[in-house]
Amino acid sequence: MIRDLMLRRLADLSRRLPIFRGKGRLQRTISRALYPQGDPPRALEVELDGLRWELDVRELIQFRLLWDGTHEPHVLAWLTRELAQRPHPVLWDVGANIGAMSLFAARRAPAGARVESFEPSPRVHARLARQLALNPGLPVRAHRLALSDRAGTADFHESAEVSNGGLGTLYAAPNTVALATAVETARGDDLIASGLVPPPDVMKIDVEGFEPEVLDGLASTLATHHPVLCVESSAYRLDSRGLPRDHIAKRLEALGYRVTVLAGDRAGEERALRAGDLDGNHDLIARPPHEP
Repeated sequence: MIRDLMLRRLADLSRRLPIFRGKGRLQRTISRALYPQGDPPRALEVELDGLRWELDVRELIQFRLLWDGTHEPHVLAWLTRELAQRPHPVLWDVGANIGAMSLFAARRAPAGARVESFEPSPRVHARLARQLALNPGLPVRAHRLALSDRAGTADFHESAEVSNGGLGTLYAAPNTVALATAVETARGDDLIASGLVPPPDVMKIDVEGFEPEVLDGLASTLATHHPVLCVESSAYRLDSRGLPRDHIAKRLEALGYRVTVLAGDRAGEERALRAGDLDGNHDLIARPPHEP
């Protein structure tokens, strides 16, 4: 379609432009102008950084991939740097969504790297599998699993927001659908002990409020293998579960980790925690005591 071609070309131009105030608003205005009578395409094929993608640009993460070429560039920059410092590194992407971190990290990682991607949502996992099918040969494996502190099944509530499918979680929340889907759960320690996956050197954990359970299910691995972690801490998610806002930071410190926070700039630099950081949404960096 002509509109889809125009969308690709305008988005390509947008990706070449630097960040400026109001850029996101301009992107949304252009998208609405191109599709005034309905939704933008749900399966738009584009190439980004040498990777092929099939994007549903109604969704926030996929909209950002199309128009900016990346999602959470500060996290990706940090992951890329951490993987580059290790021989044959293993990355666990826990809460992988459609693979915005997994695929880019795998492409930029040194030779011999492996990425294990965990995404429990049947709907979102199908999109992740599609991206991997478009990019055969990437060292990425997708697991339709929710990492937790116990093995079995759990109720997964998909996101209720059409514009953000990444808000699904393992409890009913105002922004999730009421009808739950049963998903398989597993302890990270058990997966490693069984030989299904190798222990991680680097982990990104973003699971919409269930980060504590993921950490509990990896207690042995964290104590013996000491991976470096990037863990989302979301105040509104912790509030909704009745947990204190410093719960994740305190949990990491109790495990012997030194906790900092990832700055929001595109370089993905670390800085010390400041007063008020835990009252918002931040990515915590946790390093074992032997690391500088």
